[in-house]
Amino acid sequence: DPNNFSSSIESIIKNDYLLIVDFDDHPDIITDKLKREFTFTCCHAIHTTNENLARIIRQYNPEVYVFNNNIISTNSTKLCNDNKIKVFFGALNRENDWRPWIDTLNEVFNNDSKKWYFEVIHDKEFYNELNLPKEQKSFTPICEYKKYLEIMSTCDVSFMPLENTLFNKCKSDLKAVQAASYSLSILSTPVVYSTNFINQKTAAFFSSKKELVQILNSWSQNPDLMRQIGRNAQKYVSKNRLYANQIDKKIECFVDLWERRETISEQLLKRIEKFK
Repeated sequence: DPNNFSSSIESIIKNDYLLIVDFDDHPDIITDKLKREFTFTCCHAIHTTNENLARIIRQYNPEVYVFNNNIISTNSTKLCNDNKIKVFFGALNRENDWRPWIDTLNEVFNNDSKKWYFEVIHDKEFYNELNLPKEQKSFTPICEYKKYLEIMSTCDVSFMPLENTLFNKCKSDLKAVQAASYSLSILSTPVVYSTNFINQKTAAFFSSKKELVQILNSWSQNPDLMRQIGRNAQKYVSKNRLYANQIDKKIECFVDLWERRETISEQLLKRIEKFK
């Protein structure tokens, strides 16, 4: 509650603390306009994960810093399964994103059904829509993060289409980074993921049904093309997307905020006067 929390902020400042909010979604996900504004004005600074989000959040608070979603480490490359190409799909509330492509997937499966296997987490409707025999697809209800990664690690491809919407463009590429850490090949529309991943080198992007068919058919005929993309993506993550790569930048950010704490505390107090 903004009214109750305003006095707490004054106490936080008097005791020489910095208040930093970590936020990784479009601000409109907070539907209450007053609470949304207070969330971003009541702190000294905000950490977020991409420039699209940063530009939106700066309308509430000028102290916004971008740190990509990274991971702790990459993982040992799995043994290749030459019999089937295992595709991973794990997502919440993604029907609008996969729906335009399901008929294309099934078209490929109708012509080459024995080559494919799907691991699906949470989205039972997507699982049901896949035109594959039951022995070639597996469904897991929403599960703990550890289990999610375990299932992902057994796969060859991560299917993660995103429609070109404002909310999607504000998402981070964490799912791609996670998949690449296990050397999965990223199969996606260009939205979000093409910012840091390169088509046909560290990912395979499609913008039309024809392109999706071409990618799937080429991988079916030559799985080494798919595996090389996964290996390239894993190398990219190992060199660029580990938490260790951010330590110096984060320390610099915290030191800078601390040295300017009196000034930015005054600015914070001015911003929240309206909530008293």
